[in-house]
Amino acid sequence: MGGRLTVGHFPLKEIIGVQIPAPQPFDSSLHSSLMAIAIYESNVVSERSESNHKMYYFYILRCSDNSLYCGQTNNLERRIHEHNFDKNKSAKYLRGKTLVKLVYSETYLTLQEAMKREIQIKKWTKIKKEALIKKDFKLLKRL
Repeated sequence: MGGRLTVGHFPLKEIIGVQIPAPQPFDSSLHSSLMAIAIYESNVVSERSESNHKMYYFYILRCSDNSLYCGQTNNLERRIHEHNFDKNKSAKYLRGKTLVKLVYSETYLTLQEAMKREIQIKKWTKIKKEALIKKDFKLLKRL
C-alpha cells in the first residue's frame, strides 16, 4: 500500500488491513462512500464464509511418554481422535504412546504453509519446542 489515500479530501486510516475514512464532519457524499464500503466488505466476508475454504493447522502433541509429536492437518479434532483411537490412521511414531494431548497449534490458509511450519519446527530441539508451547518468546529467541 503506497502513499496516503483519500476519499475526496478526507484522509484514510488503515485499520486491520481495511482502508476506511477518518472521522470528519458529516458529509452526505462521504456517507454514501462509507455505505458502499460497508456493503462491499459485508459481501466479501459473506462470500468467504460461504466458500469451502479449508483452514490448515500445524500442531504439537504431547505423548504419554512426554515426547512431542509435530504434524499438520485440515481438521484438528478428527486428527487427534485418529492419533488416539484409530491405529490404522495414526502415525507410526505414536504407536504405544497414546493417549496424546494437543499442547500447541497454529492456523494457516494453505496446506503448503502448514507443511513448511511443520518441517521447520521438526528440526528444533525439544527445549525449543517447549519454549514455543509455553509462549516463552525470550527463551525461544535465545535457542
